[in-house]
Amino acid sequence: MYLQNDINTMLKQIKLRKITSMNSMNDKCRNCKFWFEHCNTNLINDLYRSQSIWDLIKEKFFEKNTKLMSFDDFLKNDGFIIGAFKDRKNIGLVVAGNYYLFPKLKKFELYQPEQENVFLSCIYSDPEYRKYGLGKRLLIAMADYVQKKGYYAIETIGKRLTDDVYEEDYYNTPLIPFKFLIKNGFYIKTNDELFPVLRLDLKNLVKDFELQDVYLSDLLVKKKLKNQVYIKK
Repeated sequence: MYLQNDINTMLKQIKLRKITSMNSMNDKCRNCKFWFEHCNTNLINDLYRSQSIWDLIKEKFFEKNTKLMSFDDFLKNDGFIIGAFKDRKNIGLVVAGNYYLFPKLKKFELYQPEQENVFLSCIYSDPEYRKYGLGKRLLIAMADYVQKKGYYAIETIGKRLTDDVYEEDYYNTPLIPFKFLIKNGFYIKTNDELFPVLRLDLKNLVKDFELQDVYLSDLLVKKKLKNQVYIKK
């Protein structure tokens, strides 16, 4: 059990900022190639998935020129990464971008991209900082950032832990846990037993989170005042 003052002190020490180079990333994330694996599909399926011929051309051009994909390639092609730092150490990050920046998405046939939406690939935080709600803070920061960029929604692919999935595979996959997504405002767009597609509408989202934090702070203050003992002079 952690005191609210301790949590607030820790949160003030954690700074969020946009990452512009993979050199700023922690080793675990920097070396992850999960989303950058290329998957061969036929042209008809690619056209069906793309919103327009122009999107298809961009996707094919990107794939041709990034056979050895890295996060630096991702950032140079307008990918978004926001990192959390404490004492200059990267302790967490969130990654999002246009769907064609994630070649591995082709393996998930349920996902149908939309131009006005951004794809959220992963949220990571060091285990010792998860108790401070770092994952949620990163999600809110990314939601605020992409909304200002003109996107209307965030979509992602969640992962469920079932009897058919090995726990080791589940935890080693950078897909975001289904329960975390639902808890933080996502809803199911296309259901699947293992890998559902989820969506988060951005309209008024950040404002709603801010109002929620203000409301919770008010409750804490009222609870504190209620529990105080006043001594009559």
